[in-house]
Amino acid sequence: RTFHRVRAAAASALGELISPADDFAALHALARYVRRQHCDGTGLLLPLQFVPLDAADEDELAGRLGHYLTLRAVVEAIGRARDGQGHTPAAALSLLHELLDDSSNAANPCDEGFLL
Repeated sequence: RTFHRVRAAAASALGELISPADDFAALHALARYVRRQHCDGTGLLLPLQFVPLDAADEDELAGRLGHYLTLRAVVEAIGRARDGQGHTPAAALSLLHELLDDSSNAANPCDEGFLL
């Protein structure tokens, strides 16, 4: 139940390591994680949304919540990426745009407008 905290901390640490000096290796690692963990069978990213609260049992809810909290930390880390001039790298912008493009926050019981 607490592994999402370790994953979120790792995402935040990778976010701090994003640098043009290593050709944005940490950014690419975070992007691979998002694509591996948050894509449907066709390779398209799933819409971002809060965990449905109608989970069958407590373990299922904890798993869904852990996945959501980890993904949220990864998105925040990608959003903090900057190049040598202080601008967001094109790869980060592209991934964030793709994540937000088809996402609807209408069913989310929590306000996450500050993430935008």
